[in-house]
Amino acid sequence: MQYLLPDRDSSSAVDAVVEMFDASSMRCEALTTFGKLISAVPTGQIAKAVGATEFDQWRADHDVAELSPGTCVSPKRYAFLGGDGRLSDRSISVQVHVGMAAKLRWKMQQLGLKPGDRLPTGFFQL
Repeated sequence: MQYLLPDRDSSSAVDAVVEMFDASSMRCEALTTFGKLISAVPTGQIAKAVGATEFDQWRADHDVAELSPGTCVSPKRYAFLGGDGRLSDRSISVQVHVGMAAKLRWKMQQLGLKPGDRLPTGFFQL
């Protein structure tokens, strides 16, 4: 799941840098400007970029018409833990999704683990 965050330091909303944050991989990088983002929304480019087809398929497979605001479908396993991009069978709170990703990544850092390393027994007992 990716989130777009406007750069608060920009002098103009149109020129504000929009960053992409992916909680599954814990990557954050500059993506575009807010003006370009807003102009791309009506064309459908944004929906294609964030996996709208896959999400539509997930909704059909799980008989879900829409998600409530503040919810998302997280991956079954976060990318930094070796996930393959498959989605969970249920939706969760965005706060829980991002919080769990941050907590698991922090635990990896505390143990000196890097993405792809074998996880020790008991790792998921948070």
